[in-house]
Amino acid sequence: MEFAKAKLPLLFVSLSLLSTTAGARDRDLLAMSVEDLLMVTITSTSYFDETVLSSANSVTQVSAPQWDERGNRNLGELLNTLPSTLAVPTNGGTRTLAIRGYFHTNTGVSVRLDDVPMNKLNPGNSLEDLDGYDLDTLQTVELIRGPGSAMHGADAFHGVLSLQTLEPDRNGATLRTSLGSEEYGAASTSGHWGDDRQQVTAAVAYRGIGDQDLTYPYTDPDTGQQGEGTRSNRLENANLLFKYSAQPTAATRLYANTYLLKLDADELPALGRAVANQSYLKDQDHSQMNSETGLLKLGVEHQISASNVLTVSGFGWQNSSQFFGDFRTTPIQIISDEVRDESRYGLQILDRYRFSDRAHLALGYEYNESTMDKHKTTLVHASGAVLKNNFRNPDTGYTRKLDSLIIDGRAPLPWDTLELVYGGRLDDYSDFDRQFSPRLGLLHTTDDQAVLKILYGHAYRAPNLSEMFGSEQLQPNFDLQAEEMDSLELVYQKQTRHWVSTLTLFQNLWSEWIRGAPLEVPSDDFLFQFRNTGRNEAYGVEAETQARWDQARLSLAASYVRSENVDSGEVFSAFPEWMLDLGWGYRFSAQWDVHINNRLLLRDAASAPVIPGDPFETAEDYFRTDLELAWSPADALITRAIVRNLFDRTNYLPSFLYHESGIPDNGIGLTLALELHL
Repeated sequence: MEFAKAKLPLLFVSLSLLSTTAGARDRDLLAMSVEDLLMVTITSTSYFDETVLSSANSVTQVSAPQWDERGNRNLGELLNTLPSTLAVPTNGGTRTLAIRGYFHTNTGVSVRLDDVPMNKLNPGNSLEDLDGYDLDTLQTVELIRGPGSAMHGADAFHGVLSLQTLEPDRNGATLRTSLGSEEYGAASTSGHWGDDRQQVTAAVAYRGIGDQDLTYPYTDPDTGQQGEGTRSNRLENANLLFKYSAQPTAATRLYANTYLLKLDADELPALGRAVANQSYLKDQDHSQMNSETGLLKLGVEHQISASNVLTVSGFGWQNSSQFFGDFRTTPIQIISDEVRDESRYGLQILDRYRFSDRAHLALGYEYNESTMDKHKTTLVHASGAVLKNNFRNPDTGYTRKLDSLIIDGRAPLPWDTLELVYGGRLDDYSDFDRQFSPRLGLLHTTDDQAVLKILYGHAYRAPNLSEMFGSEQLQPNFDLQAEEMDSLELVYQKQTRHWVSTLTLFQNLWSEWIRGAPLEVPSDDFLFQFRNTGRNEAYGVEAETQARWDQARLSLAASYVRSENVDSGEVFSAFPEWMLDLGWGYRFSAQWDVHINNRLLLRDAASAPVIPGDPFETAEDYFRTDLELAWSPADALITRAIVRNLFDRTNYLPSFLYHESGIPDNGIGLTLALELHL
């Protein structure tokens, strides 16, 4: 990828758009007050706006000022600062996401963009191009930890990642640009114009991370000697956002959202020791992928009465992805080229009733249809012999249709301090059984400053196409049962004038886990098969605090999480049992502000074993400090200097595919950023 050539034209486009586009995302150098934090609107946990204290889910919301002060360059880096969460570079995509343990699965997290489900049929997720969603096109990122199927369906098994695009509340434009080490460069323009009848928001963003020089160890399978390889992990994305809304009458609003994404990723991690438990790829353990997505969402919202709002919306998106691996100089001796084209569209009808501040009810219907339009594979041997030439994979043309009925409500109980939160979703699959996913919550407000919550949720996940149809070494299995999970949480939250704290105890019971297992008698070149492998359990405790004192601010998140297979006793040690995130900021004056963010992972294992029962490799603990210094010489101008991994520690993140030591994290790096509001 030619990063240097791409930066200048896009910067020129950004500058030129300033003269024609109005609008900006409001970014305040000062962090929000405690009162602001408590009143932040959460949109992913209910069809009615909620706050942190009123939500019946464990949810964290992050907005632009927060990811700016943490120095995050993309969505994966941002997720690696959230409680009980890991987002790790992996084979076949930019990230794998683990929430509250279970670091042996890459499915079950629902990714939503402006409430549009983005998960794909084949991998069962939308994590392949996760780092392609540019932060400069987003307003907020919300992460639900735990099942969200009662609202968002089967994809929301382990959690929900909800991305909300720009929603400025004032007219103006913003120009952002940054440069740094690792050949890093970014430029974006966003703007907003509106009056009482119409609103227009537009953004264009480019971001490129060049050679990150990530060094990894391996054991040569031929000699048994230790070796060393490097991955550049190059990432380059371009995004376009356009939103329009009109209010033809006082009671009716029309809206249209368009989002385009293009991502190129080179020298990502590849197979690790997934083949015969050996590092077959040696110093060529690389993979690459690219992805293009186009999305359109249309909707109408009509105020029927003071207490009743009807919303009808529809969406459609298409994605084209390519996955490439050049393994000619390794014992595998092939070039692999895989292309997948997928489309999805849907309709939602939602009728909402608000009876009072504490009582509301939403009834809805959804239709979703996903199709694997094309899935082709080309395999070429190092000798030049063509093993497969645009082979049409058997899942090509597969369609999954889904009809869903939804209920989401809240009601006060006879005792003034108690509220009941209830909801559920009935999903009727074209290729699986009908499934009901309920949730219940009991909220007890102990006083004006504290609330106690008991939360229950049930989740369901149907097998994805890669699990059903298999691949070169994975035998198909069309008898797979759907996974199910029951989650129970006890939450205590308290606020004072200067701080708000949350303490959460949780337990997840997971049955019919779909996992790759070796065949007892390999046949037809098949070595493995996805199977339902039994029951799993995760439990733990999370503690979070946000505090503000005059010019100082503090954020703290600590967790203990343990996940294991109940039947076999296998502990999923790759997910760190103990995690700590500590951020501290101080505003020295109207112009100067500093923020330090720290993450500590107490690691037991370097990676998840491919075959159950394999001994795990011990790992060193992870510790990283990022420093941001911001200078605002004028209200409309902010400059930042960010130092990542301040102490230049050699850190590894856990691996999903049994890589030795894990996946290397970045060394020390510097970024200079500028933000201008017009």
